[in-house]
Formats: sequence, C-alpha cells, structure tokens
Amino acid sequence: MGTVVRIARARASTARLSVSHIDANNYVAYDTPVPIDPTSWAQGRITGGLQEFGSSLAATLQTPA
Repeated sequence: MGTVVRIARARASTARLSVSHIDANNYVAYDTPVPIDPTSWAQGRITGGLQEFGSSLAATLQTPA
C-alpha cells in the first residue's frame, strides 16, 4: 500500500497530509476529502448531480403522446 496523493499544507512546517491510498484491489481509495475543498462545495456538487440525474430520468420515462 503506497500513498498516492499528498497535499502540502501552507504553514510554518512543511508537514504533508495523506488523503488516499491504494487498496487491496489496486484502486485509489480516498480516506478524506481534499483539504482545499470545503464540505459545502462537495455537498453542492452531489446535490446538483442528483437533481440533474432525476430530471434526465423523468424526461426519459415520459410516455410518448
């Protein structure tokens, strides 16, 4: 298991934060959100995507006249 993504933090120290790793199936697994992306931004993207999906699904399922 190796670290895939490292984000440098802008502080007095140059500590790094690991946010992902390679899992047993050789996929990237994200452990935490990327620190520069606020939770509200991520939730907005998810909500918007679900709304768009719902609109597309409703339009697809309409019966022809």
